[in-house]
Amino acid sequence: MEDLIGGLLSGGGLLVGMGVNLRQSVSDAVYSDLVDGGRSVFIVQSNDYYAKKLGDKKYIVLVNEEFPKKPEVRFRIEAVEEGHGSVQEDIYGQFLTGPHLKITLQKRQKTK
Repeated sequence: MEDLIGGLLSGGGLLVGMGVNLRQSVSDAVYSDLVDGGRSVFIVQSNDYYAKKLGDKKYIVLVNEEFPKKPEVRFRIEAVEEGHGSVQEDIYGQFLTGPHLKITLQKRQKTK
């Protein structure tokens, strides 16, 4: 697991050639907070599934799971950190404790 996290943090070549965008469904509350700028951190459970899914992705495209007609929003992945302990709200609006991945996002600015 640490090798995968280390690969993420160093920009290692995990899942090379799989594209730069990661699509992820999230709860409406999490979607709204991220889109409105109320938060910039995205929490997922720390496991091999998410470490592999993140791979060398540069962007994450969020899809509102509860209201699929809301537009998809693209964010740039600023950093991925492994966290432990305290209660955190994950991508589905549920609270988890223990190891988690803290993904810092920046809303993509449209260029002219």
